[in-house]
Amino acid sequence: MKKGHKIILTRIQLCGSVFVSFLAIIISLSIFLYHENFHTLPKIPYGDQSKDCMAVEIDGNVWKGVLFLPEGLRLNDLLKIMDIENISKIFSTRNIDASMFLKDGSKITVIRKCNDAFIDAENLTASTRLVLKRPININSASLEDFVLVPGIGEKTAQKIIGLRNKQGKLKQLEEIMNIKGIKQKKFEKLRGYLYVGEI
Repeated sequence: MKKGHKIILTRIQLCGSVFVSFLAIIISLSIFLYHENFHTLPKIPYGDQSKDCMAVEIDGNVWKGVLFLPEGLRLNDLLKIMDIENISKIFSTRNIDASMFLKDGSKITVIRKCNDAFIDAENLTASTRLVLKRPININSASLEDFVLVPGIGEKTAQKIIGLRNKQGKLKQLEEIMNIKGIKQKKFEKLRGYLYVGEI
């Protein structure tokens, strides 16, 4: 009886040591791959989240995160901040130029391979914009986007989309007060979450 009990205990210990060794290899490999593929930015001189700054999300294999940058910066300024300005070729599906101005609420993807880089620019998702205290575009927001806004439920979201479909692009935010249930008081609460932009 004792002999059989010893064998079971030895198997458990063996399985445990194999598991711990496997876990140590996975953690070591993860740390190695992280340091190999992701380079942290130098100390960012811009980081204050204020209305005078642009919120720009960075994605790709160089760096990930959100930067709050002063207005008027260009893409090549951002590349300098990321310490990757020595790029020989920039590839892009959207004809992106390194001298283009950055816009508030942009998402820039930078994938670097040797001295070349693939760069893409798009708008932040509505959920990210709202988390960063940036309004969403009333002319392009989906029903799912609208219901993320405090004070807008599914019915109100459908009414806003219905108004937009009926009369086309909204020219002023105040036009949503034509919707039943949105009076001045509610409009003032919603104003900070929405803006009128291009489709």
